[in-house]
Amino acid sequence: PATDAISQIGQPGDEHLRYVQQVVQQLPDPIRSAAHEPYSARALVCALLLDPSQKVRRAQHQKLEEEMDLDTYRQLRRLEPFVGTVADHARIPLIDMAIPALRELSPAQYGQFKQIVVELIRADDKIDLFEWVLRRIILQHLEPVFTRVKPPAVRYRSLQAVRQQGERLLSALAYAGHADRQSAEQAFASAAACLDGAVIAMAPVEEFQLDKVDQALDTLAKLAPFAKRQFLGACAVCVSADKQVTVREGELLRAVADSLGCPMPPLLPGQPLT
Repeated sequence: PATDAISQIGQPGDEHLRYVQQVVQQLPDPIRSAAHEPYSARALVCALLLDPSQKVRRAQHQKLEEEMDLDTYRQLRRLEPFVGTVADHARIPLIDMAIPALRELSPAQYGQFKQIVVELIRADDKIDLFEWVLRRIILQHLEPVFTRVKPPAVRYRSLQAVRQQGERLLSALAYAGHADRQSAEQAFASAAACLDGAVIAMAPVEEFQLDKVDQALDTLAKLAPFAKRQFLGACAVCVSADKQVTVREGELLRAVADSLGCPMPPLLPGQPLT
C-alpha cells in the first residue's frame, strides 16, 4: 500500500477520497466544524499538541492564556475533550482539513500561531514524532503563503550527491517502524536496493534525531524531480518491508513526501495500522 501511494503522487483516486470521507465522518461534529474556520482551526491544531502529562499540559495552558487571544483560547478549551477522542490515524487527515482555513489568517495571526505551535512542542523539552510531523506539514503548506518563499531550486541530479542525507532519512524510517535492529536493517536493505546503484549504508541509531532529519530533508528537497520520486519509492519500500505500515511510519512518510514537494494520498486500509 505504501508503494501504491507513492505511485499515485498528485493523482488521488476515488478510493482515497472515499477513505478520507470515512475518516472525516467518524470525527466528532465540533472537530469537523472547527477545522473549517481560521480561529477555531488554530485552536484545533494547538489542542492536538497538548501533552498527555497533566504537569506539562498545565504549563502549556498557562502559556496559551498569556499568548493566545481570549476567543481562540476559549475555543481550544471547548475542543480539548473532543480532540482526546480523535483516533491516531485521523490526525493527519484532520490537519489537512484545517490547512485551507489556516491559509486565511492574516500574516500577523499566522506569525503568532506559528510561535505558539513551537512553544507548545517545546513545553516538555523534547519533540516526539507526531509533533515533528505536524510542524513539518504545517510549515510546508503555510510558509509559502505568508512568507513568499520560493520552492528550493534543483541543485542535485543524483542520489549519490546527497548520499549522507539519504542514509540518514532512510535510517530514520527504518528505526521508526521496527522495534529491533535486525528488522530495521532488513527494511533499510530493501530500500537501498531500489536506488539504482547509489551506495548507501545504514546510519547509527544515534543519527535518528529529528533535527538531523530536518536538515536531511532540506537538502533532499533540492533533488531533481525524478531523483525525488526514486527516493520516495525507496522510503515506501522501507516502511512496508514488513508487510504492514504503522501510523507512526505513515505519518513520517507523509511528512517526508510533503517536504520534498510531492504530496501523496493517504495510506489506505489494507495493511494493519498500529
